Amino acid sequence: MILFFRWSLIVFSILWSLMVLPAEAVRVLYADIRGDIATGKPVERADLDSAIAAYQKVASLKFCMPGVREQLASFLSIRPAMYTGADALVKVAADLDLADKTLRVMLTCSPFESNQWLSLAMLDVRRNGVRDRVFKFLNLSYLTGPREAWILERRLTFAAGIAPLIPAELKTQIQADIDELRRMGSTRKRFLERLRLKSMDELELLFG
Repeated sequence: MILFFRWSLIVFSILWSLMVLPAEAVRVLYADIRGDIATGKPVERADLDSAIAAYQKVASLKFCMPGVREQLASFLSIRPAMYTGADALVKVAADLDLADKTLRVMLTCSPFESNQWLSLAMLDVRRNGVRDRVFKFLNLSYLTGPREAWILERRLTFAAGIAPLIPAELKTQIQADIDELRRMGSTRKRFLERLRLKSMDELELLFG
């Protein structure tokens, strides 16, 4: 019995390594691409294709790999802007569909990721326009991450873009983000400049 237990531990350790090590390897290998995207620097199409292929292979090793799937969905959401030619629309649709599927798998495994519920809402607008499901995803982002400063700018920027369509039941949660932003000094100023707004009052008026 003890021998069986030891062998089970060894087998488990090997299988775990086979899944964890590739995830860490792609994270390190494509760190520069992630950094360039985060800072708005241009990325070569060939480099992005390579990163997507590598992340897809790692994601296939295990159903639940939230970090890998989050990054894969991000890459897939970016690549459509690089397509040209007669079949561009087909390729765009395929990438966005795969990004949607990737995020849904991730959220099945890790349902309390507020930023990824927001990503799913943003992706759904790109795929299907603004409809009820978008507000469901946005609401889930608020429920899983209320008043989170690190996501606040991204979430408010998205909400501002669809402000006339926001249902009344979401406006209380959006107001909480606005109230938090009022206390954020330089972040508040940068946010208003980016949206070309003169004041926080003007931001509030967007949502009626």
